[in-house]
Amino acid sequence: MSDYKVSVIVPIYNVEQYINRALDSLVNQTLKELEVILVDDGSIDNSGKIADEYAEKYINFSVIHKKNGGLSDARNVGMKNASAPYIGFIDPDDYIESDMFERLFCSANTIDSDLVICGYLEEYSDNSTHERRIDFNSDSSAVSLIEEFIKGNVGAYAWNKLYKTSIIESEGLQFPKGIQVVEDTIFFSEYLKYIKNYYVVDDLLYHYIRNSNSICAKYHKRQFEYYRLGYLAKCSLLNDVGGNDELNEINDINYLKTCYRVLDQINSVSNKARFGERRDATFLAVNDDTFQSLLKKYGSTLNDKDCQKKYKYIISKRLNSLILYEFWKMRIVARIKYYLT
Repeated sequence: MSDYKVSVIVPIYNVEQYINRALDSLVNQTLKELEVILVDDGSIDNSGKIADEYAEKYINFSVIHKKNGGLSDARNVGMKNASAPYIGFIDPDDYIESDMFERLFCSANTIDSDLVICGYLEEYSDNSTHERRIDFNSDSSAVSLIEEFIKGNVGAYAWNKLYKTSIIESEGLQFPKGIQVVEDTIFFSEYLKYIKNYYVVDDLLYHYIRNSNSICAKYHKRQFEYYRLGYLAKCSLLNDVGGNDELNEINDINYLKTCYRVLDQINSVSNKARFGERRDATFLAVNDDTFQSLLKKYGSTLNDKDCQKKYKYIISKRLNSLILYEFWKMRIVARIKYYLT
């Protein structure tokens, strides 16, 4: 290990319009023993050049240029090159408070925490914001954190946390390659298997920019597959740590609701695929064995009217009616959003 206390990994791909703000927020950190690893994932704009300029100017900044391999691959490369006892992440279109990493490190170092989490502020294009505080009441044990994670009170985001490098290295933890959504969920689910305690800094130290062009804001053909992998990662976590029936049920129902949301995404106006492609994707989703199993077990118990309509169409195999319902519902939603904005 070096004299650095925290290694911060910034995966970079075609973000020249945002990257200076993110990197300036790292330059201005009050924690001076900060190693900043910029991983240029094959950018074809000026992002790589901008990263080089920061590395030339600041001794604690370094750049790794690589062929495009995706967000997970870029983060993995950064982790392999980290030299500090703790690792943090920043996405290049976001930025952080000047004392974020000093506060996270001091919290981790004082009580030897395996994980530190901070609150964050969501910022939208219309200048509105939403505070995301970690405000649940629990002890500092890993078991309590896992419960809150399954219940949805803790997000799996990589960027508002501090991780122990020794755990990542000893367990060979990596972000899954080739997955554009829920890669954080899969990594976090694995990391939680090996921690003993955690600490929360509830202040809003991270600024998360809600960008309509980001990966998470777009529909992907493999969307259903991605979310299924996230669900299975949580199942594996509960299995390894001895999760109880209540948590397993919560995990199941949350995934069932996610499946319903994927049906909305498939048929939303933002999905520019042809009708036949959307129909095939809908059929593939509703005929998934796991989805069908959870639908039969919990589908009739969900009180939401929209969920009940989908349940009745699917369980009675009226899939064409389901598609028509989704088609008109999503377009009505789009019209309402248009007139309200």
